[in-house]
Order: sequence, then C-alpha cells, then structure tokens
Amino acid sequence: MFNTMASQSSAEADSQEFTASEESKKPAVVVEDGILKMTGKVVKKKGRETLGSHPESGISESELNGDYWILEFDAPGEITGYKAGHKETRVVDSGFLASHYGADEERREKAEPWVGKHVTVSIAANNVGWQSDPSLPIGPLRVGAGFEIEAAE
Repeated sequence: MFNTMASQSSAEADSQEFTASEESKKPAVVVEDGILKMTGKVVKKKGRETLGSHPESGISESELNGDYWILEFDAPGEITGYKAGHKETRVVDSGFLASHYGADEERREKAEPWVGKHVTVSIAANNVGWQSDPSLPIGPLRVGAGFEIEAAE
C-alpha cells in the first residue's frame, strides 16, 4: 500500500513554494498608464533612524526626533523623478510619504493607518522627485501629496 498522505503534503508544499517564488518575482515598482505603483511596507521612523551612514551634524533636533512615514519597497526599483527641474533616474528601495511637519498633515493621515502593513502606493509618475535640500529623510524618493494607498494584492 502507498502512503498517499506524504505525496499530497509534498505536492502541496511544492505548490506553496512555487506560489511564494512567483510572488517574489513581481516587481515592487512599476509604471502603468502614467501611474507609478510602489509595493512594500509602510514604516514610521524617527529622523535619527533614517540617517543611515550620514552624520547628525548640522541637522536640527526637531528633524532628528521627528516622525517620518516611509514606504520600504519589496525590492529596489528604478524610478525617474524630478530634481531641480530636471529628470533623473535612480534605483531606490524606499519612498518618503510624510513627515511630522504641519504642512504634511493630509499625507500623515493617509499613511498612519497603514504603518506595519503591506501596501501599494499609487501616484502620477510625474509627481515624484528627488531631494534637493539637506532635510530628512536623506535618500528616498519624494512622493508627492496626491498619492493613494491600498492593501497590496
């Protein structure tokens, strides 16, 4: 007599592994019909946590202690954005959604309920850019105010 339970479990495991590997192949950053879609996890960090290898010198305490909402992409992606009026393409692993500053209130209200969750953020591809000043966070794509956010598929 054959052990059919073992082969079913093995087949199920193979199927689950295949599905998981297929999921990981989906690009985290895509542009469809002029809309940039970025998939990842929303995190809330203090300014100090966003510095990476950059020094704290010259950065105000309010920025270092302030909150920043960031989308950490499932995988790095190539994005074209504006910097000082010119288009520039970079490979990045995150997008800046909102900060503790008063002008970002609407953006904070959009991002806060999604902290810790896997989401897709969508915005017109021409409404993103790159940092052109020394403010925090340093490095991530700057996502404009008109973004939409929803649970990732």
